[in-house]
Amino acid sequence: MKIMINFFNSGATLRQYLDYIAKATNMKCLTPESALAGDCEFLSANLYAKSNFGEDALANLSIEKLPDGRISGFVRIRSKTQGLALSLGEKIT
Repeated sequence: MKIMINFFNSGATLRQYLDYIAKATNMKCLTPESALAGDCEFLSANLYAKSNFGEDALANLSIEKLPDGRISGFVRIRSKTQGLALSLGEKIT
């Protein structure tokens, strides 16, 4: 499942948005902290979750901050079951 992101909050950084997505979906960031250090105009990170039923889900977040302050990009969710991917997708949107 691929979800397009178009978020406008001129004060939010890409790292803050990553933290927001991780908290909203109850996923853990697999990307090392050292790779997320610093501030630039784009960010890519991998997130992981395991459901109560033992199903695994992986999400790849690829976002960029545009000059007008919008955060734009995609989240790609992979899971063996469609239900888990749809549930995580709803939490992101």
